[in-house]
Amino acid sequence: MRIARGADRRREHFSAQELELAAILFDWDPIGLTAMGATHVDDEYDDLVRPVLAELRRGVHHDSLAMELVSTIRRDYGLELRTRDTAAVAVRITDWWRASREEPPHPAWTRAPWQWSNRMRGLSGGGTADEAGAGATD
Repeated sequence: MRIARGADRRREHFSAQELELAAILFDWDPIGLTAMGATHVDDEYDDLVRPVLAELRRGVHHDSLAMELVSTIRRDYGLELRTRDTAAVAVRITDWWRASREEPPHPAWTRAPWQWSNRMRGLSGGGTADEAGAGATD
């Protein structure tokens, strides 16, 4: 993973999703900018946003993302980080990505528990699925 250059790192070109990731990276703050008084409008880590998103789109596992972040921060920022210290942000990023990609549940999965138990009884031999679902609304 290489840091972004030019317009690819400019916040005014970021989507809402990219801005969310920028906020996560700023909360992580491997340089320690918040201790120096910086705020979330600081763009110090914006050059990581699009490369991290590219890794996420490829399906990177959080362990691999942590290693990529360590390598990138070492090479491009000149800082030494340990993978285990970066693991928490990698998990947070991959969890955020997974949650942002989830589709809303299918209406059938939002049934009341009694509707599911009736339907399951029908499917397990206590009647037909049609009989079990007769009282349920789809």
